[in-house]
Amino acid sequence: MERAIAPEIPGSQLLASALCLAIDPDLVLTVRGMQSGYQVVLDPDDPTGPTTVGTGSVIAGVWLDRLRTLAEQLCTVATPSAQVDLEALARIQQPAIAHRALVASTEALSTILGTTTLGGIALPDSAVISNQSASMIADTPLRTALIASNNAATDSSEPYRERFANISIDDARSADRTLPVMLFDATVGELIAAAGEQPIPVNYASATPNGDVTKDRVARSQDAVGALSWAALAPRSDSDEPLSDAPSSIVISPPPHWDVTSVEGVQLFTAATQLLESGKARPEPLAALITEATRSDRDRPSGILQYPQSHEDVRVPEALLERAGRASLEVEEFRTALADDPSIALTPDAFLAPLRNDIIRALSMSGRVSPIGTSNEAQDEPDRMGRKRIKSVENSVAFLHEQVTVLNPGGVHTLASAQSPLLLVARNNLPIPVRVRLQVDAPVGVFFEDIGVQQLPPRGSRQLSIPTEVSYNRQFAVDLQLTTPDNHVLGEAIRISVRSTAYGRIMTILTATAGFILLLLAGRRLWHRFRGQPDPADEGHEPT
Repeated sequence: MERAIAPEIPGSQLLASALCLAIDPDLVLTVRGMQSGYQVVLDPDDPTGPTTVGTGSVIAGVWLDRLRTLAEQLCTVATPSAQVDLEALARIQQPAIAHRALVASTEALSTILGTTTLGGIALPDSAVISNQSASMIADTPLRTALIASNNAATDSSEPYRERFANISIDDARSADRTLPVMLFDATVGELIAAAGEQPIPVNYASATPNGDVTKDRVARSQDAVGALSWAALAPRSDSDEPLSDAPSSIVISPPPHWDVTSVEGVQLFTAATQLLESGKARPEPLAALITEATRSDRDRPSGILQYPQSHEDVRVPEALLERAGRASLEVEEFRTALADDPSIALTPDAFLAPLRNDIIRALSMSGRVSPIGTSNEAQDEPDRMGRKRIKSVENSVAFLHEQVTVLNPGGVHTLASAQSPLLLVARNNLPIPVRVRLQVDAPVGVFFEDIGVQQLPPRGSRQLSIPTEVSYNRQFAVDLQLTTPDNHVLGEAIRISVRSTAYGRIMTILTATAGFILLLLAGRRLWHRFRGQPDPADEGHEPT
């Protein structure tokens, strides 16, 4: 792309206005992290084992600088983070994870590249979506999705000319929900994808693939150029209407794994530049296409999604999905305990970002489809790495829970009275404030008042004073547990021994009654003495 849009190349600015650089935010985040130094594990099967210093920091910096320079000259758009499978992402049903993979990734990319990244569109890794993933996209700020034309069956009489459609979303919330989509030509996409040394079959390929990978590599490259030029060079009549089945406009979307050489890439870009310079084609910025796709005043063909069986065969397996779903739920439950503090730069979402990123990476489509002519055994590797990532998330969440707990005071805690408060210390070893509740399990006759949600400082402790009411005098055990504000367990429960010196409510009543009777009798004696009368209680006890 650097060579194709160089200022000295004729027509390069026309080409630049028709190009958009699709970037995986997870890749850029990783490269930026490499810049400041990194460690590499010696044994990939042992992520916590010995490491050695990485040697690619300088190369990573140079590459990222080149990318920033290119992004300043071109439209940029974020792909779903880590080539995540949108179907898998939808099935775990965690909006926070979906938001990070589809929306927050665009914001992160803009920050790293120092430019405005185009938003509002989802670019599925496999170029196909299901009803469930379409519903997930519709629930985000994204306004449309780019999918293969054969992923949608529309009611258009000329489907090969359609580049936009309104797809019905089949879910229980609304019978008329739709998602506007942008369609790229599946046939052209297959031919483009077939270029390169070891092409990977695309999931939207027809039963009889148009991209003949048995051809010579040069021939496949020529097919890609022909596919790119087809719509512009198709025979036309005097009315400027196509005589063939060629569309009047076309979106070209190469596959995410595309191993064409720089020479083959420049050949494609040169062909596009010649079409633009000759007037056979005109550039259309992606931003304009997104706006066109989502215009409500345009009459778009309606359609339904046709989810290909080929994608069903290579998607994230059910067992991994279940573990990813549980891990995601645990992360989001823990999120409810984290608090924002304006005086601390670290936010709850930034603190949990590594865990969410690993869940997204575990659901990646990368490596799930092997290059044509190679063994399918490699498909097991993504599942193995996915399980490792989810296990790492599970261990990390368990560790986070252990960092927030009630300290066991040890010995026997003595209450000086029936209303003496129980004093405890809660500890937070995390670098971010945590909001907690205290659950108390005490025997009958002992009442602890709910002190509500308490905030623990980062890497600090806080004394908790729990108002107590005890109705008897003896020693008893109390079980204490910290939870999130939504009552999800944090840390380990502790049991403490408490001794009460209270006499209890009944004893208090008896003592008060006895005191009242004593005062009454004393008053009566004084009353008789002041009147000079013998007290009836003294009868038979006269002094001798």
